[in-house]
Amino acid sequence: MNYYFKYEFGNRGAFYCLFSSLYLLFLVYKIYINPFELVSDIQSYYLHFLYGGLSDFGVEFLLPAMFLTAKIVGLGFYDFVFLLGVLYLYPILRMARLVRTPYLIIYFSFFLLYFVPNYAFLMRQYFSFFLIVVFLLNKSRSSYFFLVLSLFAHLSALILVAIIISKNSRFWPYVAFLSVGVFVSSLMGFSLMQGVLDLLNAVSVYLDKDDLIRKVDAMAAHTDFDAGSASVYFILSLSVILHSIYMIRVRDNNLI
Repeated sequence: MNYYFKYEFGNRGAFYCLFSSLYLLFLVYKIYINPFELVSDIQSYYLHFLYGGLSDFGVEFLLPAMFLTAKIVGLGFYDFVFLLGVLYLYPILRMARLVRTPYLIIYFSFFLLYFVPNYAFLMRQYFSFFLIVVFLLNKSRSSYFFLVLSLFAHLSALILVAIIISKNSRFWPYVAFLSVGVFVSSLMGFSLMQGVLDLLNAVSVYLDKDDLIRKVDAMAAHTDFDAGSASVYFILSLSVILHSIYMIRVRDNNLI
């Protein structure tokens, strides 16, 4: 314990303190002194913050509930974004334990240069992933509450939840097999993108289908690659496999 304390807060403590100070200064600068523009999804979240209700995003009610709570206590939209940024400091520092000391400057630089206002742009996705990380950082059964809650922040959490559940049930290879199956089916002409949109049509009562379709159309209109190509599916499939293996290793060996 003494060795760990000396290593963690002696050799690396200066990096943690310096980064935390700079990170908070960057938050203040990019949110209050030179605030980011209210454009695209950020503008959408801003309008939802001002005029929205709990049902704005269907079953993803967590963020609208947080918006309403923030307004009740007198916070503005930029105040809310700032508090989210402060909250994210916890997993950032905890996950820093996975990074070797010589590479800490690269790891921390990402959060100084690119994190803000990206987490405001992808607010629901980032907060959903934050809840999953909190779950992974805690071993108690009560931590499953955060795992379930992540689904109500953004349904993309279903992918990671499936990996975690399959791992705990010792069935994670099936997740990898499924991802490979998606890649193979793409070679046979199946379009995952169209399949997802067809599924959304069937469950449109519960999901914000139009919002997702708008994002897909925007991607198709402003990029030169085919979002449904086999090469894209291969990258996504490989990513799922590698992430599932890495998450299992991290959790089993108590690395964070």
